[in-house]
Parts: sequence; C-alpha cells; structure tokens
Amino acid sequence: MISDLWRWLVSEQGTVWRIGAGAAVLLGLLAWDVRRRGWAGERWREYLFLLAATAVAGAYGVANDQITLTISWEYFVYGKELYHLLREPMDVDMPAARLEAVLVGVQATWWAGLLMGAAVLLVNNPRPNRPRLAYRELLRLMLLPLATAAMLGAIGGILGRAGLLTWASEDFRAMVREDTFRPYRFMAVWGIHLGGYVGALVGTGMALWHVRQRRKALAKKSQPEGGE
Repeated sequence: MISDLWRWLVSEQGTVWRIGAGAAVLLGLLAWDVRRRGWAGERWREYLFLLAATAVAGAYGVANDQITLTISWEYFVYGKELYHLLREPMDVDMPAARLEAVLVGVQATWWAGLLMGAAVLLVNNPRPNRPRLAYRELLRLMLLPLATAAMLGAIGGILGRAGLLTWASEDFRAMVREDTFRPYRFMAVWGIHLGGYVGALVGTGMALWHVRQRRKALAKKSQPEGGE
C-alpha cells in the first residue's frame, strides 16, 4: 500500500497534490510569520515571492506544452509514452491530451521556478552596506528566464523543423528515414523543450548577475561623497 501511494505521488497524476501541499506549507509559514511579526516582517514576503515564482514558471510550462502539443502530439504520445491517449495507432484523443499536457507542463517547470526564486532570494540576502532590491523588482527579473527560455526555445524549434537536430539521436534519424511520427515536427518540439531548459538556465544566470550589479550600484550611490 505504501509503495503504491509513493508511486502515485511521484507520478504525473500526483503532481497537483504535491504542488498543492507545497503551496499549503508556504502559505502556512507565511501566515505564521505575519502572526508573529506582523506585516512589517520580511519572511512572509519571501514565501510569497517563492509562490509567485513557482506559479509563473508553472504557467509558462502549461502554455509551452499547449503550443508544442499542437505542433506534435506524437512527441507527447510516443516520446513521453503516453499511449493511453491514443484511440487508434495514429489517432489521438486531443481533449484528453491537452489536459495531460497541463500536468506535464506544470510538472516540468514548477520546481524550476521554485529553484530560480530561491537563487534570486539568496543573491538578494542582507549584507552590510548592500541595499536589497525590492520584491517588485525581483519579480520583474523572474520574467527574464522566461524570455530567454522562449527565445532559445524558438531557435531550437526552428533547428528541429529544419532537420538540423538529427545528430542528437539515432531515433530521430530513423524517424526521418522511415517518415514516421511527422519527424520534423517531432524534432521541432524536442528542440523547443531543449532550448527552453537552456534558456531558463541562461536567463537565471543573467537575473542573478543583474541583482548583484544593481546592489553594487545602489551601495555606491548610497555612500557619502568621498567615502570608500
């Protein structure tokens, strides 16, 4: 029974419950901090920021997978082995596939948003003579990884559609030779997802660098004239 419960929790079907449980914990900590320290406290803002970062990343994942499902449902059914979505060998239940893509999209991105948010908060931690950035500015910076993910994802999609990603897998080369699963669309979606992950990583690095530079600039600006 315990093993069955564990398998369900780590499955796509358990994603919503895991995210809900995590959100409930953060909201509980938020409420506890507000009760202890009032609205002047700092922790509740951090918890709220992490929730927002997770939600933004999850929303991006859902939108991305709805688009890529439209391009190549074969990628999801055959690439991710979601065979239960098939009505016939080459006939997919699209409404069910779209619902499944929501779960897949959230599962693939919510943790990335949480990690990105945590990294930004870490770089924005209090330091002597280093003013912190406002949470409003930090939240705007969280859009940077999404923008770079979309940009590099688009480039990856173009490369895949042009057949320039066959080097990545023998399966791709076999699909092209046999003309199965609409191979160029399949590779386009693979390229979008790969580019998205790389872009998110690059964008996160850029956001962290921006936080550090902004804090340095604010510290220099706040120094008395002629000070060190």
